[in-house]
Amino acid sequence: METKINLDNLLSDLKSNDPETLISALDECVSLASLIARAAVPRIQHPDVGLFVAERLSNLIWAVTSEIEKFLATSTEPEERVNAAAVLLKFGSRSGIQHLLDAVDQKGGDPVFAANQLTRAGVVEAADHIVELLRCGKYDDPIIIRTLIDNLEKLNAPLPPDLRDLFSSEDAHPWVRQAVLGQTAQAFEPAAHTIPMLATASETGDRPLGA
Repeated sequence: METKINLDNLLSDLKSNDPETLISALDECVSLASLIARAAVPRIQHPDVGLFVAERLSNLIWAVTSEIEKFLATSTEPEERVNAAAVLLKFGSRSGIQHLLDAVDQKGGDPVFAANQLTRAGVVEAADHIVELLRCGKYDDPIIIRTLIDNLEKLNAPLPPDLRDLFSSEDAHPWVRQAVLGQTAQAFEPAAHTIPMLATASETGDRPLGA
């Protein structure tokens, strides 16, 4: 299949302020990257230059992450930093983790989104921050509360007694109470837990980047 891409037009569209044009251009970039990967990855089997092919492919990832890290270092907007840090985390880079932890601590950005991203990557130090987010009483939505409790479970971090009592009381929403009672039961079976690197995120809080 012949693929023709006007690079000048693509670069111009990537600078557009029109959301539809920008998203379309990014989708075209993803398609182009997929085409390159499908053509290049099999060449790792080349008997003479397979190692060099693999090295150059890793540079593709580095090219993206290095630009995001530069952006992260200069951005002053919390929401932008959280979005950039989330992308870096998906690439396996921990350089933006503190920005996500700060978001969970309500220092800027969406706390639940940040908590979800940290949990998906198995960042265990996020557990204490999620506990404090639950303690502050910011949220009364049972879906959000259960999402945060589920995040603690995925990080293999039990609820502290005060939160366990609060969320298992008769006044607590049934969904929340069910999550607490389930975690309490499993707290005696640590071997039953695994920490998924990419856990399925709750619909609440795991919004598209930049939304």
